[in-house]
Amino acid sequence: MDANQTVTEVKKLMRELLNGKSNLADALDLSLEDILALAQIARQFAEQGQTDTAQTLLEGLISIDPQNAYLHTCLGCVYMQRGMTEAAFDAFNIALFFNKDDIVARTYAGELALEQGLVETAAEHLKRAVELDPDGKNPWANRARTSALLMSTIVNEVQQKGTGVLQEMVTEARRVQGNA
Repeated sequence: MDANQTVTEVKKLMRELLNGKSNLADALDLSLEDILALAQIARQFAEQGQTDTAQTLLEGLISIDPQNAYLHTCLGCVYMQRGMTEAAFDAFNIALFFNKDDIVARTYAGELALEQGLVETAAEHLKRAVELDPDGKNPWANRARTSALLMSTIVNEVQQKGTGVLQEMVTEARRVQGNA
């Protein structure tokens, strides 16, 4: 069987599978609970350092339920763990497209934006994460508060002392890390 025949056969099987179903999750008879349970397994893989397996599982789940913001947030976390910062930033922004009130995605998107030098974008994400938790009970919103405070402190220092203070801060941070 050549490639064209294979593609034709796959398309035929997909049409049969989706016949009368609105999405792949329905066609596979997977409930939201099933999908979330599989996402939990992916999280366990990631926690055990098996990030490639976690990534594969989450990418598969997203192909089944592409509008599930939680899955995109989970995938963004795995991408961060793997050092894939651009892919992580994209995953968090996709999550926010589907759920603009996702505090975890907001916090991480803010931190990644800050790493990329996108200060205004970072401030917007962090501010929104904080606003979503006015009682200060969500640990991710509290992380956003801390990041926003740090960012504000750095901006104030630069405004008062000039850009040279940034290099001093970096040098001091590296010194402290070396002693930690």
